[in-house]
Amino acid sequence: MNPEERNFPWEGQGCVSAGGLPVSVGRGPRVAAYRWLGDPVAVGVARRVLRRHLAQWDLAGLAESAELVLSELATNAQRHACASADRWFETWFERLPGDGVRIEVHDPETTRPAQQQPSPDAETGRGLRLVDVLTHGRWGVRDSGPAGKVVWAECADAGDLADVTIWPETR
Repeated sequence: MNPEERNFPWEGQGCVSAGGLPVSVGRGPRVAAYRWLGDPVAVGVARRVLRRHLAQWDLAGLAESAELVLSELATNAQRHACASADRWFETWFERLPGDGVRIEVHDPETTRPAQQQPSPDAETGRGLRLVDVLTHGRWGVRDSGPAGKVVWAECADAGDLADVTIWPETR
């Protein structure tokens, strides 16, 4: 299925989530989708679920960078779109042809995220820059039906995270 044509898969299916635990709403040999309550604990659990799928797909070498990408995208959804306890976000993991994974985070908020230029002492604002570097620019945002958005990213080569430079040094 073309990712641009996807609707929210829980529509009309009566899916529910309890206690921040995932409820699988779609699964196949190449795709897994989960719905999460907006609890901050859900982000860590989602990372562990992604790591399990990467191992099953023989993509364990992508785990470190893919988990960082998912963590940034899911944390943004949890913080900005899930302000109340009954709000949710959803993750889709899709094994791409070759050796890659597409990570999507669906949420009900229509405001699109944008990269920021935080001050050196700012505690937030670096997440999308990190996503951009780790995915080599393969990420984006699209609308999702009448409400919400999807932030997606593709991780395709593990690389060496020790050599990643997020911000150029300033002197």
